[in-house]
Amino acid sequence: MSNTFEDISIHAITRGYTKEISLFNLLLGNVRNKYNVSLIASCSYQGQVLVWDKKLRSLHNTIKQNAIVYCILLLNESWMVTGNEAGEVSLFRIGQYQPTKQWQEHKGSVSCLTKVSDNLFASSGLDGRVVMYNYETLEVTGKTSVTNRSVTNLTRIDENNLLAGIQSTRDIYYVHFDGKMFKDVTSVVNYNVIRGGYGSTTGLRYFMGKVYNSYDNGTFRTLEFTVGKSVNPATIVEAKFEQSVDGFTMIDEHTILATCFDEYVWIFDTNTGATVNKFKVFCRVMEAIWIGDNKVIFCGMKGGIGILDIKNGSVVTLFSGHNSTIPRMSLVSYN
Repeated sequence: MSNTFEDISIHAITRGYTKEISLFNLLLGNVRNKYNVSLIASCSYQGQVLVWDKKLRSLHNTIKQNAIVYCILLLNESWMVTGNEAGEVSLFRIGQYQPTKQWQEHKGSVSCLTKVSDNLFASSGLDGRVVMYNYETLEVTGKTSVTNRSVTNLTRIDENNLLAGIQSTRDIYYVHFDGKMFKDVTSVVNYNVIRGGYGSTTGLRYFMGKVYNSYDNGTFRTLEFTVGKSVNPATIVEAKFEQSVDGFTMIDEHTILATCFDEYVWIFDTNTGATVNKFKVFCRVMEAIWIGDNKVIFCGMKGGIGILDIKNGSVVTLFSGHNSTIPRMSLVSYN
């Protein structure tokens, strides 16, 4: 029997009562179209990759790799890329079970994947390297060693500029790519600028001209940032959160949605460090993504995926198709 959204019964835990609903009707059906989500991709510690497709109302891809898949990225409605612990970056056409192209550019695990432009994406690794790929020509278009430490986070500023967060330091590196090669790698936030240890970078985002940066001791910084220029300490806002942040996404300029090594989804104020709210869910959360209309989709331990409504605190569990930890998800919309 084919796997479709309507075929799968799941349980919704809403305000103390239980009911069965289909994954399609819950997340991607007509009542949920305002979420503007068309594809959901997820990966697991068992090397499994799944892609659910709204348009076909089906489980579109089931891929099994021979290594833990740590990161996944939907480039658009046609292409997906994964990165695993063996250092492999694999490009898949949606609906295909074998990679169109596989690169071995990292020595050790791939830590992050980010889309850079309509035809470029980049990867970072625990080997300290950043690599740029063209998924139309299937070529590596540039690579550079940012540092001798692990690059734990990678975020896009624009089609020519990236920021990289480094393990066990408070450094943020600015990486410039001119379209053909990497031209400049500069530490914009380093020991000469910031005093005091923070531990490892756990989250890094560029949003509306600012850099948002979390560390594993609960410290959070907001930096006014101009491409190519070092950060002045006077432009840095620091906050201390109640919990150590594992990762985060932006809700707005002053509010983040965070995961904190526990069974809660947290909302923090980036200026004051205050906890705006926290919501207990059914698994240790590995990633939480804001999808609008007061809704958050999250994934985590034991194959858990769910939707949280931060307006009323209700949590709906989804059948994910995974039976092991889901470290990352990726969402994309199309017409």
